[in-house]
Amino acid sequence: MYEIIGIARHTEDEEERMIYKPLYPADCVKGVDYAARPLDMFMSGVDHEKYPHVKQKNRFEIYRK
Repeated sequence: MYEIIGIARHTEDEEERMIYKPLYPADCVKGVDYAARPLDMFMSGVDHEKYPHVKQKNRFEIYRK
């Protein structure tokens, strides 16, 4: 699970990135507070060939208790 911080724009290439915080110990942050991923990658669908056991459609989905 992740906390979404917001969308940022890279100052050099103007690519939009999703800024988020893993809510569990994760190697992706390696000592920093947040992680970033290109927005189109963040919003993409699950690769069901690589992850056939995953049932969700999108890579990241809203979780509601």
